[in-house]
Amino acid sequence: MHGYQHILMAIDSPMSDEINAAQRAALIAKESGATLSLLHVTRELNRGMEFSLTGAADLEKQIEERAQHDINQVGDYVGVPSNKRFIKHGIVNKMIFDHAKKTKTDLIIVGNRRHGFMALFTMARAILTCQPCDVLIVKE
Repeated sequence: MHGYQHILMAIDSPMSDEINAAQRAALIAKESGATLSLLHVTRELNRGMEFSLTGAADLEKQIEERAQHDINQVGDYVGVPSNKRFIKHGIVNKMIFDHAKKTKTDLIIVGNRRHGFMALFTMARAILTCQPCDVLIVKE
């Protein structure tokens, strides 16, 4: 078995729930001598909502600011350089897949903090299908 070269930690808010998975990702990266990067995917507002929601632009700005705050909180905590922190907007599993292929990621790590029926609808479940590499789900 070969060591990993590039590990991608896919994070989701709130960041306080992502710390265990981020610590695991940092440990695996260190042990493998791999590069660790962070990716936070935010969901876009449905097109057309900008006409029905007053302040939709403000809402999108707040989402962007929260995502930046959250990714910085985790990145600072586990020592990921700012040039290895990425925020994308769109469908979670597609954005992770595209980013993983583009960066030649060979391991995706994601936290899973939901249990029971709600576990069926988590980001972890969404990225399990059709990813181009190994996926590790860290139980929170």
